[in-house]
Order: sequence, then C-alpha cells, then structure tokens
Amino acid sequence: MFLALFHNDKERNREIFKIAGDLCRSVYGISEIVTKEFGETAVLLGREPGLNPVWASNARGWFLVQGLPFDVRSDNPIVEPGELLTRFQENFIDLNQLEGAFSLVAWDDKEKKALVLGDQAGTLLTFYGHFRGCSYVSSASLLAAKALGLGVSPAGAREFFGRGCITAPNTLFSGMRCLDVGLSAELHDDTFTTRRHWDIIRDFARMSFGDAVEGLVELAVDRTRRFSKLRSPVLYDLTSGYDSRFNICTALAAGIPFGVTVNGPDTSIEVRIAKKVADLLGVKMHHFDPATVWTKTIDGSTRRELLYRTGGGLRFTEAYHHLLTRPSLATTYAIHVSGGVGTDILRYHAWSHELLGVGRRRQANVTNLLRYRVFQEGPPPSGLFRSDWFGALSAYFRQRADEIHSMRPDSLNTQMLEAFHTWKMTGHFSQYCTALSGWLQSAPVTSSAGIIAYAATVPWRYKLTAGLIRSGMASMSTEAAAVET
Repeated sequence: MFLALFHNDKERNREIFKIAGDLCRSVYGISEIVTKEFGETAVLLGREPGLNPVWASNARGWFLVQGLPFDVRSDNPIVEPGELLTRFQENFIDLNQLEGAFSLVAWDDKEKKALVLGDQAGTLLTFYGHFRGCSYVSSASLLAAKALGLGVSPAGAREFFGRGCITAPNTLFSGMRCLDVGLSAELHDDTFTTRRHWDIIRDFARMSFGDAVEGLVELAVDRTRRFSKLRSPVLYDLTSGYDSRFNICTALAAGIPFGVTVNGPDTSIEVRIAKKVADLLGVKMHHFDPATVWTKTIDGSTRRELLYRTGGGLRFTEAYHHLLTRPSLATTYAIHVSGGVGTDILRYHAWSHELLGVGRRRQANVTNLLRYRVFQEGPPPSGLFRSDWFGALSAYFRQRADEIHSMRPDSLNTQMLEAFHTWKMTGHFSQYCTALSGWLQSAPVTSSAGIIAYAATVPWRYKLTAGLIRSGMASMSTEAAAVET
C-alpha cells in the first residue's frame, strides 16, 4: 500500500506517516515500511504479500506503481517504471498503453505537478484529495483518512447504508475522492484536475458473429498471457456460471499454469459443477466448505483488519472468508482471477431489464435500471428515518445515469446501460478487488480495458442468450464448454 503527500511541512508529514506506519504494523501486519522524501513530497510504502509498490526516481522526480500494469503495445508486457517516469516528465506518455489492475502516481519536481492514474475500469481504486493544506494520494482509504484526520462524508455514508458499497468518485470520507472510470487526475498548484482518457461508450463495429467470436478469443487469450507473464501461477474462481467458465477456457487456450477454487458445501450446485469441470480437465481444485473453514470468530482485532481493508467502501463481512483462505492460497499462487466487467457486457446482463425496448436509440428506462440493477432490496421502511436520504441517493444514481447518457446522446440504450454497469462496478466489484489484493493480487482479466472496449463495440444481438460468450468458450475448449452451466 502507499500514501503520497504533496506538502512542504516535513514535520507534519512525519506525524502523518507515524500514524500510518503504526496502522500498517498493528492492523495489516506489515513489517516492511519504507518512507521517501523528495523536495516538497513524501511517500510511505508498505509491502504486502499481494501488493508490492514499486518506486523509481531520477534527478527530476519519482514514479510509484502498485498492482499489475502491463504494456499492450509491446511484445514484452512488463512495465519499466524508470522509463515511464521519463516519458511522463517529457509529456510523452500514452495513458491507454497500460492496462491491468493498478494504481500509479508520478511526480515532476521541475513542473511541480503529479499524475494520478489507475487502470481504466478502476479495478484497484486510487484515492486522492486535499485536506488542511496537504494534497495526498493513497491506495488505502481508511488508513489515509485516519492518518490525515478526515471526517465522514454524508454522501458516502448515504450510499454505504443504501447499497452496502460506494461507487467512484465517492468515498466514506470528507475531503477524499477516488478515480472514476476512464479518468486520470493531475495535481498542480494544490488542485486536482481530472480528464477523460478512455471512453466507456463506443461505436458498434461491423462484424459477423464468427468474426466477433474470433476477435474476442484473440483478445482474451492475449490479455491472459500478459497477466501471466507478470506473475504466475494463476488461481481462478470456478463456479457453475458463464463468467468463470469463460476465464477457465481462456487459460486453457493461453496455455498458462493455473488452479481453481470454489466455496460452498458439497451439496451446492456451484460446487458440484465446479468439481466436475476441474476433474474433467485435471486441474487442481481448492474447495472451501463454509461449515469447516468459516469458523473463526470475528473478534476486535479481526474486525479492525477487515474494516481497514474494506475501507468504508464495502461491508467488512464481505472480506471475512477471504481472510481465512487467501493468505494460504498466496503461498502457491501469485494472482487471483475472478469474473470481471467484460464478461457482464459480453452478454445481456446489463440491459435485460429493458425487455421489449432493447436496442433502441433512446435514453434507457432509468426507473427499471434503478429498481432491478441498483436498489434491488428497495428503500428502508417508511418512517424509520426523519429525512428522506434514500430519495436523495436515488436521485444521485438517476443523475449519474443521465450524465452517462449525455456522453453520447445518440447511443443505443444497450450502450448506455453497459457504460452505466461499467461505472457501477466501481462499487462492489472494485471495492472487493481493492480490499482483497493485499493478501493475493486480484487481476480480473475481463476487466482489462481492451476487453471492455471490445465488448462495447460488439452488436448487442450477438449477446442475446449469452451466445457470444458461449461460442467463445467452445472455440477455446470444447471439453470445458460442454459441461452444463
């Protein structure tokens, strides 16, 4: 994890780092903590098993990256931090050349500016803000909030209580934001300015169904191999559904070493089908039965660690069973792959609630969107609260839907809804990946920008009945695809 401060009061920086360092040791169990000072900036680095921030510097500035970025324009996907720092300082860096799951900060001392960048889908969330004269960037929201003395954001609290997770750019803390989908931020003169470098609504490409499948397979295999060249072996979630099966088929086609894992009782259909696939392919299966594994009491110490890892962006209990399994899995595997944004929009999941209105060049049915995709549990009981905070939360999500539609008012409702879904996933899914990566790095292959962008260009009719993803599975592994889902 990291916390970068852009502030010329060195004494205050040390006080902040003292609090952050103590939390790293007492809460996260991090023993290797490094601090760097460079001009008016200072950085704290905490090295965990799954997340190891990499630092590079030259006479003019520094560069910090955490996670798994890879270069999509080169045969060699490995990123050289020193080279990227020089290119940033020379204003010659293509922000879409990097994909993966990462957070990145670069500082140019000559220009007195910083670049803040995450992967395009926000898989690993990057937090930033300005508080009491100090600008900061961090990979850990609660740790930064505690060290800086931030208060609670009413908007963030409202979203947390309404949905159990918080979407970008909101956080639970006042004076803190996180990077939104497709945005980077530049810090100059103590002001963060965001700009869009990656579009979430794209034009359809003319292609046959066969070409669409072929293009998908080629891209998925390429991104899988790039991740694997960064770290290996890879652990895949395997359940009974399409998303995990597509990932397994891609791993088989890519020829990488991998194992699989599933949670649930032996009687669960998820477990039965997952084991059937693993046995058929001869792949190592790690099965965790809640009755025998999820037995650790959540005492004060456990709750505290889970709270800090989820950072107020996700219910702390969401990370509980991973606390009991990921550290042991990390002794064998270097990356964990689960379903991602791409597999959702490679099928009809994001817009099936449009029913007979699918594929129209008009605004989506936002009322249905909120009911079926955002607030499935409905509002709190009438009269429970003195003010209608849920109405304000609903209005916020409606506003976000309108903002996404306004990016391309001439788009089809399916395109707008896929873009909305991509953004919405910065809530539960990105919060989940960010919370768990310290134990074992999350690298959802189908959340790579290239796969999401490709999925957005495929004609929507090819996604009906999950035809595109099923055909992609069959073309990569007929054996794995033949097992029931």
